[in-house]
Amino acid sequence: MRVLLTLLVLAVTVYGIVDCSQADARTRRNVPLWVWVLLMVALPGVGAVIWLVLSRLTTPGPEVPRSRPVAPDDDPEFLRELERRNRERARGETGAPTDAPQDGPDQTDREAGNDTDRPWGGRS
Repeated sequence: MRVLLTLLVLAVTVYGIVDCSQADARTRRNVPLWVWVLLMVALPGVGAVIWLVLSRLTTPGPEVPRSRPVAPDDDPEFLRELERRNRERARGETGAPTDAPQDGPDQTDREAGNDTDRPWGGRS
């Protein structure tokens, strides 16, 4: 009988760990997977029962929003800051106000091989 009870507790714990590892973050109530697994291992049987009861409730926890976009070029705040820095840099180099249109290299510069679009300002 003791062996049967031990096998039952082990089976419930393994089932709870596998079920939890396949659940999404909302079902896990936004608690990290490792916390649930630690609870199930630290409290064999009881931890798995807690998981099984809480994961089956009808209203899962709120979805965790992303704190920032994945790539910097998808982040509007980053792009605004980059544009502001570029305007300040252009204003510091030319002394022109930031709202004034910046002229690119004229035709004579290109013909002479002075391509000012390149950061090193020379020929390729």
